[in-house]
Amino acid sequence: MAIYERNLKSKGKGIAMIVEPDESIENESYNYPVILENIISKSGLLTTKIKMNESDAGFFMHSSYDPVSEAKRQIESLNYDKNGMFIVFGIGLGYQLLEIKKRMTEKSKVVVIENSVDVYNNTMRNIKLKELLEDNRFTFIIDLNIGQTIMFLREMMRIPVFFYLLSNVQFVTLSYYEKMFPRKASEFTKILLEKILGKWHSLGNAAVDTIVGLVQNFYNIDEAIFNPGIDYFIDKYKNKPTIVVSAGPSLDKNIELIKEAEGKAVIIACDASLRALVKKGIKPDVVVSLERVTVYDQLLKNRDYEIAEDIVWAGPPLVEPNVFKEFKKNKKIICYKAGETINTWIDEILGGKGTIYMGNSVAHVAFGFALKIGADPIILTGQDLAFSENGDTHGSGITDVVKQATTHYTQPKQIIYLKDSNDKPIRSTILWKTMLIEFENMIMQCKGRTFIDATEGGAYIRGTKVMTLRETIDKYIKDQTIERVNDIIPKVNVDKPEEIYKTLIKSVDEKRALFKKMNDMSQECLDNIRITKKEYDERYKTINEEQKQSICNVLVKSNEVYELMKTDILTIIFFQGLMTVFVVEINKLGLELSNENVWNNLLLQEDFLLITRDTCIAVVAVMDKILEFLKDKADGKPAETDFSKYLSIEIIC
Repeated sequence: MAIYERNLKSKGKGIAMIVEPDESIENESYNYPVILENIISKSGLLTTKIKMNESDAGFFMHSSYDPVSEAKRQIESLNYDKNGMFIVFGIGLGYQLLEIKKRMTEKSKVVVIENSVDVYNNTMRNIKLKELLEDNRFTFIIDLNIGQTIMFLREMMRIPVFFYLLSNVQFVTLSYYEKMFPRKASEFTKILLEKILGKWHSLGNAAVDTIVGLVQNFYNIDEAIFNPGIDYFIDKYKNKPTIVVSAGPSLDKNIELIKEAEGKAVIIACDASLRALVKKGIKPDVVVSLERVTVYDQLLKNRDYEIAEDIVWAGPPLVEPNVFKEFKKNKKIICYKAGETINTWIDEILGGKGTIYMGNSVAHVAFGFALKIGADPIILTGQDLAFSENGDTHGSGITDVVKQATTHYTQPKQIIYLKDSNDKPIRSTILWKTMLIEFENMIMQCKGRTFIDATEGGAYIRGTKVMTLRETIDKYIKDQTIERVNDIIPKVNVDKPEEIYKTLIKSVDEKRALFKKMNDMSQECLDNIRITKKEYDERYKTINEEQKQSICNVLVKSNEVYELMKTDILTIIFFQGLMTVFVVEINKLGLELSNENVWNNLLLQEDFLLITRDTCIAVVAVMDKILEFLKDKADGKPAETDFSKYLSIEIIC
């Protein structure tokens, strides 16, 4: 088998992530044709001469003497001692990548950006890349412009395993890449640092999302107290078939067949697919939700269908309170999000309702629920993660509001290609690719179970067995019987709920005190920095050693704020992005105590403290309202609470 065919086989396994643009859509591309001449170097290894045109003298991609020695020299100064992310501009002939692979930690990641299609194809045809293409730590981004690359990496960073590597990002630019694409690597780097590692104040959006989740978790606290948690249902449906119904366009192909599974398999509907199922006369056992702010407006407000009372709602109590009003007569199962700080904190106070892995979509919640109840096989339907042949994003029974909500991540610049189950390219998006990765990671961690993709379309999910739903029902479901989930849900008796409220009040009060302390410390440090800034602003370049030491003493004080952030799980969730960006930016200044570096450090710390202070002010104000709400509950005020009363927050900065 030729090298190219072997590489295609390795690529086809889908282990390393390879992202290529949608060729049917016009996007800005930096690619241009070049003339490549492969030459054997003095050391006997391949190198390549690159010419821009026939009259160009050209330049070598790698050393004409010893490409490996050159590669080792280029990457030897990188820090391999801790987990991190290496962003490499240029695939070359793989020499630098292989040397990085030898040295990097098991949890590190490498992102390779290559904008020359000719260079990429030449490498695929002439270099054995199995070691790289079959290593899930590698991602190859081929011929995407800056905007598309940023979009993809931003979605990647939503996945915790990638996010936590941002404190140690290192860049490598191969010499030929700089010659072919002058200044592109520096442009990429600058925008990557600004857009992903942080325009500092954009971190506020993450803080707002966290605050919304915090508020709604507490305003829905009765739902968590008086309903059973997912841990009660561990292995209740062990080795029973379970269908996860998503809302992709292929749902139209087999939705009617799902009716045959009622009473024979557990049917878990993602909230977006509930309407389509009900309209077909299908009653799922469970409907799951995830989003903090969109479920009610997009799916439940002004709905044109009835929700049967024996359909169980399941999910985290961070959804907006109106969702629970829509399911007022339905039984519920509370599932906290595994690994999420606020969820873990509240779950511990409530005695352990239980957690499930929720990924980054409601379909992952449904999948995590199926895993927890012991389901086997787990059957996916409507899980396209791709456009239909007609360009549809959802099945016909899904509301237009939901379809319209997808437009922000289905724009032409976000289009990429994935592979379907027949190894043919299928049009998808960057966001759907990240969701695909989540599914594959979850499946890889669950050995011994059968996972079936009965979507009958869409992207191929590694680890699944591809079957039609008809085949799946005939083989795994038709001879089964199950108890409906609604029928096995126990009643939760709580003798003294006021004691739970008091425990919650005590814990929230302790967290509030921590944020208030951090606020006060930030303000004090901020005042000192601003006094120093005013004193030396016009002459920092000419300050003497004694004056420089005076500035450093001011800077050292703010380290106490940074250390306080790391003492509690709740402060970590609010400030992890800020801490990461701060460390990256400080490290970029280097160790030299030059006047310029000390002054830039001062400016960075001013931003850092300002964001910290403002976030703490908001959190303290929100916690005051949460405490007011919980105290009303503890005092026996009416359960039907007007939540808007507690959402009016006055913040004075």
